Amino acid sequence: MSDMNQILMNMLLSGQGGQANLEEMLNDNSDLDPMARMVLSQALSTSNAQKDEDHEIDLDDDDEAPSRRRRAIKRLRSRFTAMQQQIELLQQQIEELETHNDELAAALGACYLCWGQDSHCPECHGKGKPGTMALDWALFEEWVLPAVRAARELKRQHLERQATVTQPKTREEPQHVG
Repeated sequence: MSDMNQILMNMLLSGQGGQANLEEMLNDNSDLDPMARMVLSQALSTSNAQKDEDHEIDLDDDDEAPSRRRRAIKRLRSRFTAMQQQIELLQQQIEELETHNDELAAALGACYLCWGQDSHCPECHGKGKPGTMALDWALFEEWVLPAVRAARELKRQHLERQATVTQPKTREEPQHVG
């Protein structure tokens, strides 16, 4: 995960940083990737919604809020906790996918950021297509060779099936008894 994405996810999960810092990051970083920009925007809208709720509902021990309101707030807090857990799970999944991406890119000798598809890539400037960079042979053996072997076997089986279908069947001539 990029440093910027990590910072944003930590801020979103911990609630630290304040709205001013989030707005500053959104406005000052035109080079933010779309995912980071989306997370940052979501963090801002969540922060604004939380402020609105805080002003509307004050739950001191002496508060005489109806029990229905208390139950609604409890449900909202429960949903919020569930969403935080979901965010943590998604963050773990993203990190795992990034690891797989990085390993496969290294195995194929490709740029791990853009795979040679982004001329503005800070790593390869769009020239990092598979085979253009040094291969990591250990990762090549782990990721690529099993797929190549499986593809060869499937091709062999396909060719064998084709050969049996296209070979003319020999007909035995009926023998006359007589």
